[in-house]
Amino acid sequence: MADLTVIAGDTRLSTAHAPFRLTLTAGEDIVAGSPCYQGDTGVYTDAACLCLSVEGDTGVGASQFDGVAVLDTAAGETVTLFQIGSVIRYEGQSFTIGDFYYCSDTSGLISDAALVTGEKPILKAISADELMVVRMARPV
Repeated sequence: MADLTVIAGDTRLSTAHAPFRLTLTAGEDIVAGSPCYQGDTGVYTDAACLCLSVEGDTGVGASQFDGVAVLDTAAGETVTLFQIGSVIRYEGQSFTIGDFYYCSDTSGLISDAALVTGEKPILKAISADELMVVRMARPV
């Protein structure tokens, strides 16, 4: 498993490819391109609460991925999350078209491998430097 480091300024999010968006208050400092979830008091990147979504899993934190942060955002400021169908450009990456990506066990990062057997991907490579959001949280 390899994490893909998201570096501030390397993520370009195209508004032309963002059919669904969610605008909320950031509960912590968030780097653009990070997978996020909506908690009780804001938006967070805590890996322990993100997408450990496996078939039949109904536990707390079973699937809290709500989207990918559009811009670097300070805690307390408004953050916009791109959701299912949105396309995110990660400059400097070299994705293999068709590969899937998952929440990492490191907060704010994505990974090229699932954390647990049966975990569902959150992103799919559609070009060498673009990922499309392919999954959203399901009710638990």
